[in-house]
Amino acid sequence: MELTLSQLLITALGRYHGRLAVHAAGRSWTYRELDEQSDALASGLRKAGIEKGQVVALYLRNCVEYVISDLALLKLGAIKVPLNEYQSQGDVSYILRDTGALAMIAHQSLINQLSADPMGEGLQLLLSVPDTGESNSRIKARQWVEFLQPGTFAPAMTDPEDTAMIAYTGGTTGRPKGVVQTQKSLAVNLFAHIVAGEITASDVMMLVTPLPHSAGYHLQACLLQGGQVVLANHFDPATCCEDIQLFGVTWIFLVPTMIYRLLDQADLASYNHQSIRTIVYGAAPISASRLVKAIEYWGRCFIQLYGQTECPNFITALTKEDHGNADLLGSCGKAVPFVELATTALNGEGSGEIIVRSPY
Repeated sequence: MELTLSQLLITALGRYHGRLAVHAAGRSWTYRELDEQSDALASGLRKAGIEKGQVVALYLRNCVEYVISDLALLKLGAIKVPLNEYQSQGDVSYILRDTGALAMIAHQSLINQLSADPMGEGLQLLLSVPDTGESNSRIKARQWVEFLQPGTFAPAMTDPEDTAMIAYTGGTTGRPKGVVQTQKSLAVNLFAHIVAGEITASDVMMLVTPLPHSAGYHLQACLLQGGQVVLANHFDPATCCEDIQLFGVTWIFLVPTMIYRLLDQADLASYNHQSIRTIVYGAAPISASRLVKAIEYWGRCFIQLYGQTECPNFITALTKEDHGNADLLGSCGKAVPFVELATTALNGEGSGEIIVRSPY
């Protein structure tokens, strides 16, 4: 079997049909339901003219529709372009033009915020996912549910070198740059997440950061293992504490400021967080003193990741064992097994360029 992201996740959907897969917005979905719903959406998109190799943008907050759309694009062999709500309107328009996207699936409220009709950027199809936003007659969008065509879908045959995703960098020195990932590179990337992130079939993974960013990789890795994912569409410390207890969350990804806000919860000790066995953090430096407090409270369950859009998410990892050594708490760890790492810093001292090579 050729190693492709599509084949891995399509196989996982069938293998775990009877298991719970996603909890979001007060509802739960099984792997069977995700399989059937993504079949239905892939069928509707194909009937609308979206084929293998064509570009589709996802402009969605954390929701089950993101998961279903992601899987539908893999079944189509289409190219995903993840957009997030924090990108400027100018960057959204630029990315749509730069990729030649033919379709976009977006939350209605995010469509409403756009200053220009995205159909003017070359889109042939704009699908609206309902949320708190009111209908905007200025921008014509078709309803996402209209494209759910019941029945089985025959997935496209994908090759390892087919483009699967174009993810855009932050663009801090100019326009965002599109990073091209193939079916094979993203497949290997999932293995890195499973190994370095210690993701297992028994995990209940909570994701409170945006799926179009780092969290989307964690989600796919959890689905590949047959675990459960708890999705939150924003971070609220009290709600996060409640959900960890309610769902028996075992694995969570947080940025350092989120860890600080949890530690600062006045009633933190009133919640039962004994289910937690892995807290992955990254995206910014962490205060050593706050990290020590977090380890004292939750135990040695922390993994720090360091990665980039160009090499997501794991270039290095500071392991749970490493967190037992106070001298290492200012480090981002060692290269993960899938990465070769070097630096131009003289003898490893001082500043220098980080040089990375990886299959992803």
